[in-house]
Amino acid sequence: MTRLQHSDAVGPLQEVFRPVLTALGRVVNQVSLNRTDDGELYELQVLLETLPLSTDQFGLACVRLQNAQRYLASQEQGAARWELNTLRQQLCVHLGAEGVPRPRRPVSGNR
Repeated sequence: MTRLQHSDAVGPLQEVFRPVLTALGRVVNQVSLNRTDDGELYELQVLLETLPLSTDQFGLACVRLQNAQRYLASQEQGAARWELNTLRQQLCVHLGAEGVPRPRRPVSGNR
C-alpha cells in the first residue's frame, strides 16, 4: 500500500471519529469549568455508538463514560476529567492503529 493509498484509507475513518473527539474535548473543557450537564454526556454516549469499535473497545469506552458520570454526580471533577481524558486517549490510539500494521517485536532464538 502506498503512502497516498494509506492516507486515503485512513481519512474517512478520521472523519467518523472527529465529531466524537470534538464533543469529548468540549465535555472535558466543561468539566474543568464545572459546567457539565447530562445532555452533553448523553450526546457523547450517542456519538460513541456511531463508532466502528470492537465489542471490547466499545464496552471499555462506555465504562469510562459511566465512571465519569458517576464522578460528576459525586462532585469529583478531577476523577471525571481523568476518565474522559483516558477515553479520548483510547479513541485516539484506536484511530491511529486502524489500518496500520503493528510493528512486530524481534523474536530471540535463545529462549
